[in-house]
Amino acid sequence: MPDGAQTTRSRGDACTALVLLAVGVVFITLYPFGFVRTTDVFLQQLRQSTADPFDLFLPLHAIPAVLAVWLTRASFPGRRAIVLAVWIALFLLAVELVQVAVRYRHARLGDVLVQWAGLGAGVWVYPLIARRFGWLSRAALPIFALALLAITALASIVVVRGQQGHNIADWDESFPFMLGDEYKGGRPWSGTIHRAAIYTGKTDSPELGEFEHSMIYDLAQGPESVGTIDFTLRTKNIVYGENGLDLDRGTYAQGTRPASEMSSAIENTGAATIAIECTPTLTEQTGPARILTISKGLEVRNITAAQEGDAFVLRVRTPRSGANGADFQAVWPGVFEADRLVRIVATTTGGRTRLWVDGNDLGEREHVSQLGDWLKIRSGGKSWIAGVALFVPIGLVAMRLSRKALFGIVIGIVAGAIPIGLALWTALSMTLTLPIPAAVIGLVCVAAGLLLGLVIKVCSGVSDSPKVMEEERIE
Repeated sequence: MPDGAQTTRSRGDACTALVLLAVGVVFITLYPFGFVRTTDVFLQQLRQSTADPFDLFLPLHAIPAVLAVWLTRASFPGRRAIVLAVWIALFLLAVELVQVAVRYRHARLGDVLVQWAGLGAGVWVYPLIARRFGWLSRAALPIFALALLAITALASIVVVRGQQGHNIADWDESFPFMLGDEYKGGRPWSGTIHRAAIYTGKTDSPELGEFEHSMIYDLAQGPESVGTIDFTLRTKNIVYGENGLDLDRGTYAQGTRPASEMSSAIENTGAATIAIECTPTLTEQTGPARILTISKGLEVRNITAAQEGDAFVLRVRTPRSGANGADFQAVWPGVFEADRLVRIVATTTGGRTRLWVDGNDLGEREHVSQLGDWLKIRSGGKSWIAGVALFVPIGLVAMRLSRKALFGIVIGIVAGAIPIGLALWTALSMTLTLPIPAAVIGLVCVAAGLLLGLVIKVCSGVSDSPKVMEEERIE
């Protein structure tokens, strides 16, 4: 290939790699994108960044800065190195300042200082790198091909695990079984529980059949389980009346040991069914007030059936709903009324829950997987953030693999269709609602990556004209 064509192609390759690096730096620095801090908190965290300026991973912050200055100089060979370094320094500083506003993240002055030192080192050693590693530009095609395979594989793993993330998993077998309140108190429920039961497996009707594992309590008869699991309750300041377990605020029943058998059996089965007959003394009970729960405190649980006002609330621990089960909870309003007996049957697989009240089907609640859920992003617009991180690089690299724009588009569509197809197939095999919005966002972001790659191709001077192609053929 003539030197001119090689130079323009190398500029395009470096520019593509620079964009990929920028996407990676922004995503890693700002993840999980929870922009919820107030101005006062922002200023407090800004002061903290200077008071505690260093961390254990401080040297690693120099690596993207060094790579950025090398790739920028290769992308814009006619620009002065110091000018390029200043622009990169301002970009890194802006990203670090935005990080101050992100929950769960902590900006540090030391990060910026090390990055700027990396910029200086990159400018100083770039001439040596350009001479010693010139072969990288000639190996760009296989490097980008491997990058496309890696990015596509990563996106595929993320989307499949994202669909599976609504399954029951990560349950703690040490959690106690409780009726009427949370472990250590704080969420009391007031009323009478006549019958309470929890089963492994799901049901298709409120007429409960046989289950392999069960804990069943006829509370008018006492604290012993009549299910397949022998699990006795102990009570605090209450007695079992002829109607059941009469609970006033601050009273509860708790298992005499952790509910390890039931928790393990439900996790292995992947489904649970709860049946409750109760009469609340109040319509307005909040917290939500715990009726039946396997949990250990206000912030960690396996499963909880509760009352929030007149609504029934079910929280189930899954990888996506979190340790508290509150990120995705199922809610049905209009279930409870003071001094009215209600018979509840709730069956769940974690991401999909159905409720019957007094034999009437109140419908299903399903947590349809969103693209942002797959990466556990906590910000508004999370699906688009995930789409940029996962699918824009696919289109960008695909366009770089071919001199012809049309071939690049075909490669990008095929590569992008692999994770999207796997997401749809996984949802279908798990009988979940197809994540069509996530698939659309993925395709749009692949198209955006292809368009960006085309702009880089044109601006870097790589042409598909007969003249350039003839020069390359002769060489």
